[in-house]
Amino acid sequence: MTSAIRGYGLDFGETRYTRDLAAEPYVLPPLADLRVQTTAPAYLDRLAQHGDHESACAYIDPLWNVVLANTRFTDALPDLDRFGDNFLRWFFHPDPSTPSTSEYIVLDRDNFARQLVATVRAALGRHRESPDGLAMVRELWPSPKFRDLWDNDFTLVYGLHPGQPVHLRDPATGEPYSEKVNLGFVPASTLRFCVGNRGPHSGPPPPRSDGHRPSPPTSPRPTSPRPTSPRGGNAADPNQSRTTGQERHR
Repeated sequence: MTSAIRGYGLDFGETRYTRDLAAEPYVLPPLADLRVQTTAPAYLDRLAQHGDHESACAYIDPLWNVVLANTRFTDALPDLDRFGDNFLRWFFHPDPSTPSTSEYIVLDRDNFARQLVATVRAALGRHRESPDGLAMVRELWPSPKFRDLWDNDFTLVYGLHPGQPVHLRDPATGEPYSEKVNLGFVPASTLRFCVGNRGPHSGPPPPRSDGHRPSPPTSPRPTSPRPTSPRGGNAADPNQSRTTGQERHR
């Protein structure tokens, strides 16, 4: 396989995906089991540690179910609980009768949608026989954005890197900001650990409700410390592994 990978000049994502397809499929554990797993002290301690540094952080499974998060994370994504604490449902909201605040919160929607779909495609290489994975694709299929990307964009992403910030809007003030997000693997688990650090808005000026674009902010909005109690208890995780294009294959 190594010679084929070299011969075709596959990049990191393509190489990992090829190896995942060559290996035995791994069925995703039930979400309930993951919620029990994150009650272990090591998980809670790590979440609390990052919360003390004013980071938004959460444990997320490969299908973007938010298993455990601190309040800074959930406050930034209002109404996430109405979508079963699943980020994909919240973002794509395939049922048009259920509007989502994601349209207002996520500013660079096209780019972020592409990254989200690419992470799902990559995850389903390893978890290709997981009923929950196939069910999620079917559930999201009514979304034109998801369907177009799934059919026409074959990018593979295995993590998010702080060098590519996500541009968001503060749900309380309406002010834009940029979040440096690191989405890395949790050792010996299917979970990912997501850490977001807020900074000044560095993206294009966001459109206002009247379609005009305001001037970009001249300085970051100061933030005050916030409690870090996660959904359902304390907060934390074991060693976070940074996932970039050069991430080590697990």
